Amino acid sequence: MRELKRTNLLCIIDKGQAGLSEEFILKLVSRTKALNARILYEPRCTQLFSSRSFDIVKVNHNQTSQWFDRKTESDRDALAVAKLVLARTKANGVIYTRGARGILVCQRSGAGHTAFLIASAPKKLFDLMSAGDIVTASLAFCIAKGCSLLQSACFAAAAAELSLDQRYDKHFALQAILNTATPDDQSRHPHKTK
Repeated sequence: MRELKRTNLLCIIDKGQAGLSEEFILKLVSRTKALNARILYEPRCTQLFSSRSFDIVKVNHNQTSQWFDRKTESDRDALAVAKLVLARTKANGVIYTRGARGILVCQRSGAGHTAFLIASAPKKLFDLMSAGDIVTASLAFCIAKGCSLLQSACFAAAAAELSLDQRYDKHFALQAILNTATPDDQSRHPHKTK
């Protein structure tokens, strides 16, 4: 916890059996929020708990099926489940990875919710487990760099697709990809003038 002083993003991957109690996670979250850092939470456990301090919660189809006892095959069903995750966790945004169906981004907004589906190109998928890890790492990377949730999710989707493509080396440089995908300084800071 001493190292939190220098962070702008805390990424918590909660496996449930890792010894992180809900009390410990909430204490960690509280200290992180006091530093104005953002929090990306990925619950890989059997229960989903609430914290108003989570900025982003990343979930997948298998988890949501377990938590809500619902099949989420259609885009409409997936959106309903993403809204359930937002309501339960009280997070600001949800990244819902749906395997071959792409990534659903659902965020709170002034008018309720906004949602975007990042569809993946049809292809034969091999190792979806590692693709999920790449999505998490890419999200954390982009959010820590100051990208928006939607920009981060688009980058994560591209990185996951590259990881699944047999033609590419698995050790590609995230920074090199981000340099070509990051908006220019003017669009990131609209109130700045050159």
